[in-house]
Amino acid sequence: MHNAVHTPNHGEGNREADAEYRQGARKYVELGTVEQDAKRAKDALNAPEGEALRAAEHRAKSGPTGDSAIDRIFAEVKQKRDEARVQLDLAKKDGRDAWESLESKWADVQTRIDMVKHASAKTAEEAKASLADLLSHLDDGYRRVKNQLQ
Repeated sequence: MHNAVHTPNHGEGNREADAEYRQGARKYVELGTVEQDAKRAKDALNAPEGEALRAAEHRAKSGPTGDSAIDRIFAEVKQKRDEARVQLDLAKKDGRDAWESLESKWADVQTRIDMVKHASAKTAEEAKASLADLLSHLDDGYRRVKNQLQ
């Protein structure tokens, strides 16, 4: 989906954070200390603090908190967040579609105003009535789009 207005990408799918992570990982590998760091980590696991490190690793792998009730609630909220994001994207698309439809009518209004300026008195009155109806419709439409985006 293409947006006419650039919006930063944050949260899941954050391209900027992904690029920064990849750059940092590349720099770390280029330092040439990966094997030394791996050996230190292995030695730490075999040292007295190894049991605490393995427990911390298990907690990290089991979810954000290590508490299954909290993790379940977290997963439910995350799902609702993801659903809301999809609905928001759809609302934005619907708003853009409504805007584009209104804009084509706006162009029609401008053309009709020019016609009214150059029409005979009787034709001008008919055109003014039609124009007033169209402007009323546009006013309602723009108000709906504005409210939808709030």
